[in-house]
Amino acid sequence: MSQKKIARWLKVMLVVMGLLAFGILSALSLIFLVSEVEEIHAIQVPWLAFIWTTAVPLIPALLYSWFTVSDVGKGKAFCFDNARRLHGISLCAAADAAWVFIGNAIMLFGRPGMSHPIVFILSMVVVCIGISIAICAEGLSQLIKNAAALQEQSDLTI
Repeated sequence: MSQKKIARWLKVMLVVMGLLAFGILSALSLIFLVSEVEEIHAIQVPWLAFIWTTAVPLIPALLYSWFTVSDVGKGKAFCFDNARRLHGISLCAAADAAWVFIGNAIMLFGRPGMSHPIVFILSMVVVCIGISIAICAEGLSQLIKNAAALQEQSDLTI
């Protein structure tokens, strides 16, 4: 498979992942907005704010990913820009994982009735996925940085 074809498929997957994240956030928001349960109305605004602020780090991560995939399609997979972008993706994933953990902890322990322990436990799955993505992206960043340095050396050698 050529690099252009791989880049095209990766871009399709990025669009699908972005739409899926938006769909999940929208569905969660809709649950809070249409619920007739009185207890839900008391926690509606804080949870909606929390849910949508978890998407903030995803936007730059998707943009970094798009530009990185574009470089892969151009045959510039091993460059310092991609290493920098992967480091940015790592920071975004770590920030999102930290925010999900802190927000859920505040919701659970901040005010009684704001959350449920099972919600907190299930959110730890999201936190683990975010930490895993952060570690993988940082590892790839270092590998690409090393590969870019080697490629730069070989380009200077006649």
